Amino acid sequence: MGASSQTQLGWTIGGGIEYALWRNLSAKIEYRYTDLGRDNFNAIGTRAGYRGSTVLAGINYKFW
Repeated sequence: MGASSQTQLGWTIGGGIEYALWRNLSAKIEYRYTDLGRDNFNAIGTRAGYRGSTVLAGINYKFW
């Protein structure tokens, strides 16, 4: 059994919002949808791919 490495192409789309809580503190939430396509991964022709959704949340502190 061997190993190989390839670059796979895909796409991502998303958006988010950020809200100022105080002068130097903000909160944010983001959503991303990623589709990296499908491909054959071994000699017997198994097809697999990746499609996924990601939700990120965070708090930002601005040093000024």
